[in-house]
Amino acid sequence: MLVTFIRHGESTDNLRPVWAGWADAPLSNHGMNQARALGQHWASTRIDTVYCSDLKRAHSTAKALVAGQPDSTSLEPIVTPLLREQNFGIAEGKPWAAAPDSSPNAKSEAEQVYYTIHTRHGKFEDGESLDDLARRAEEAIDTTVWPHVVEALRPRKSAAANDAGERPEDAHIVLVSHGLAISELAAALLRRSPPGAESSPHTRNPRSLRGLPNTGWTQVCIDIQPVTPDPATSATVDDTEEAPLVQMKIESIYLQSVNNSPHLRHVKRQSGGIGSAAHDEKQRQLREFFGGGGTSSSSS
Repeated sequence: MLVTFIRHGESTDNLRPVWAGWADAPLSNHGMNQARALGQHWASTRIDTVYCSDLKRAHSTAKALVAGQPDSTSLEPIVTPLLREQNFGIAEGKPWAAAPDSSPNAKSEAEQVYYTIHTRHGKFEDGESLDDLARRAEEAIDTTVWPHVVEALRPRKSAAANDAGERPEDAHIVLVSHGLAISELAAALLRRSPPGAESSPHTRNPRSLRGLPNTGWTQVCIDIQPVTPDPATSATVDDTEEAPLVQMKIESIYLQSVNNSPHLRHVKRQSGGIGSAAHDEKQRQLREFFGGGGTSSSSS
């Protein structure tokens, strides 16, 4: 089973140095072009189910992805607020700035600038901490990905594919969400790998899933296999008896790929406006932060 986490296209708030979590900005023109390119890129890849955040930038991206599918009429994005970005509370829409570790305050009263917070438990008033976001990510995985896993684990008469050539464990599930949310969502899913399976360092440090560009994706594989019967305890079945049901199990859950965006090579920003603006170091820091990595000095 493959789970693909896709970050939304560029929003109008992504073009401004502001805190943009639950603030519901739409896609920019460039973001819409990114989303269309995403749909074209995935047109030849089967997608079984799409979930998305209810915020405009994610929902619009999900709809563009689905529009690229050959049978788009039978695939409708399932919208859930559990896939929203981190809530920045009173800082929403306010000026964003990266703060050094020595910064004593999360906000500069004189400048009305809200600086980044360097702990997982810290948060702005009325907002969420990264720990809060991680708990919501667990709930999101419970309600989106995990029901498909439970279905694939049901005992069955045969582990072979059905008449349509499909097996529940081969499903491809897509979650269209946001940069910081995806780093916690992917880590939450990786933590569910069974004991004894090789663990991923990303489960301990979600910041290592950093840097997801707009409409970029990260993929996690859930390896579900039939349980091999123990010959010593397996009963002999004669021709008059039905064979026992095949039991299924999760072998491992592992990171398959990180930060993919080959479709963006051919997406060019239109000339004029922000596309012709001079390089701004704050914009680079802003992209990194909302791409899911926080600031380079942030602790996890």
